[in-house]
Amino acid sequence: MELNNEGMAIISGGVAEFEIPAMNASDYPSLPNTAAENTMTIPTSMMRELIEKTIYAVAVEDKKPAHTGELFVIEPGRLTVVALDGYRLAIIKRNVECTRDIRIIIPAKTLQELLKITGVPEVLVCFLCYCALESTAGMQTAAMWCSLPTATPS
Repeated sequence: MELNNEGMAIISGGVAEFEIPAMNASDYPSLPNTAAENTMTIPTSMMRELIEKTIYAVAVEDKKPAHTGELFVIEPGRLTVVALDGYRLAIIKRNVECTRDIRIIIPAKTLQELLKITGVPEVLVCFLCYCALESTAGMQTAAMWCSLPTATPS
């Protein structure tokens, strides 16, 4: 791949060659620094329990997008997970250590994928991080991921 002076990226491989319009990276706006911070760390077994005990109450298709996910309410010392579809309601509360108050809705498909990758209990640890993006809409986002625990030197 190469970039010529006329603003075209030339991509070639084998007998194929493509020219597509390109822009200089400096022409793009810079991404905001989200200053993400770790908000909560919980064992995978607890995350699996929270999801498994509430996922049945999430709406499959609904005109209200909030019903197609689970509400995670994180408060100092407590995590509450709520799912509802208009007929069923599931609420589960657990004591956890956390650093800030957050209310987020995590889509059911994301939670189902999380169940798939956390099949072995206590091997992974789930983290929830909070990012506040500066925008005109005042949008707030949170990211959740699982990671192998760090090995401690012996």
